Amino acid sequence: MHKFTAIFLCFIALPSFANTLICQGQLRNKSINADLLVEKKCILDNAQINGNIEIKPHGSLVLKRSQVSGNIQANAYFSGIQIEETRVAGNIQLAAGREILLKRNQVEGEIDLQNNLGTIQLEHNRSQALLCVHNRIAPLGAHNQAPSKVAQCQTL
Repeated sequence: MHKFTAIFLCFIALPSFANTLICQGQLRNKSINADLLVEKKCILDNAQINGNIEIKPHGSLVLKRSQVSGNIQANAYFSGIQIEETRVAGNIQLAAGREILLKRNQVEGEIDLQNNLGTIQLEHNRSQALLCVHNRIAPLGAHNQAPSKVAQCQTL
């Protein structure tokens, strides 16, 4: 009886893994109907991501001229994130990583940058809120539009 239960549980769990893709290398002009997991270097140009993007420790993301229907999130030790001319339906939450460049993006939610160690550049972004807290180097940039700008983001 125990063997049947174990096999049955694995079979049920498989579909949840099918909706997550690991992104390594470059993708251009693609539509992706899944969440993306960035473990190393991922470059996306003119992509439509119908899901979330998660950057794992030591991962890096370059995302240009794209659309993301969910959130973009990194929680620790990412090496670099560059997002340009991209529309994000959710939030961008980046914490405890290195280099960040956000330029000419439209974010329907918040941009939340906390406890990052490297340089942060924010230029010409639109979002509901800019939250920058406890970053080692205060973010630089200008012409960002948000009804709420908090802490280190106040002057951006």
